[in-house]
Amino acid sequence: MKNSTFSTLQAAGIAMACWLLPTVGLASVEVDGLFYDLNKAKKTAVVAPGVDRSIEYVTIPETVTYNGVTYDVTAIADTAFIDCHNLSSVEINSHSLIRIGFSAFERCYNLAKLEIVEGVETFHYEVFKDCDQLTSVTLPSTLKYIGGRAFMGCDNLTSINVPAAVTKLGSKWVTGSPLEVIYAESETPLAIEEEVFEGFDKPSCILSVPVGSKEAYESAEVWKDFVIFEDYDPGQGETTAIESVRESNAASRQIFDLQGRRLNNASGHSIIIENGRKRIQR
Repeated sequence: MKNSTFSTLQAAGIAMACWLLPTVGLASVEVDGLFYDLNKAKKTAVVAPGVDRSIEYVTIPETVTYNGVTYDVTAIADTAFIDCHNLSSVEINSHSLIRIGFSAFERCYNLAKLEIVEGVETFHYEVFKDCDQLTSVTLPSTLKYIGGRAFMGCDNLTSINVPAAVTKLGSKWVTGSPLEVIYAESETPLAIEEEVFEGFDKPSCILSVPVGSKEAYESAEVWKDFVIFEDYDPGQGETTAIESVRESNAASRQIFDLQGRRLNNASGHSIIIENGRKRIQR
């Protein structure tokens, strides 16, 4: 009797699956060298794994057309381009794309150009981990979530922004990257735990904050450990002297106040640059 009941349930489950499958309408196809999982019911496409690992350039389109049907490109799947070691340029042109999956571009060692249009809301963990050639990244204002270790181990990454829309930063998201400047775009400091910057040398990094919000960041846990400037621009204003030290071998140790003026001796709230590394003395 038990076997008969089980068989009946099995048959019902299979029948239900067969009924649902055409509704979901998922299909994997190749278009112009990229692979997509198509949702025929919703007319959406997800960039899927399967690309030739020797690919050098990637452009994610707004839409993709297959068999005469046009689909909106809404996501990049987990591990879609992992280990594409020759990939040097990524352009995400789809305003419909809202999610980039975990490890999507991990270990793309030659990735030097990254362009992302507005619309993306989620970077999952390790999305650009170990992308050694990235030097500067501008994240879209629509971004709300940056996963753990997202830019970990990017050996040449010197600047990145945290959009005002971000509500969650994952642990160790930039650990192992030699950031010189982080641009925090929210006037109100995001509440974060120490693990967000675990292993990251905060005193050697400048935190640029909106005008009028410096005091708030100086009072905020974790953020207060950075060297904080308002509306920091490394190419203009009184802070230029600080940046020029990185290109100078004249002295191994230089001292500045927080306005970038050179000092003879360290005092309260001084910036000390030693062998190219910055730290704040409070």
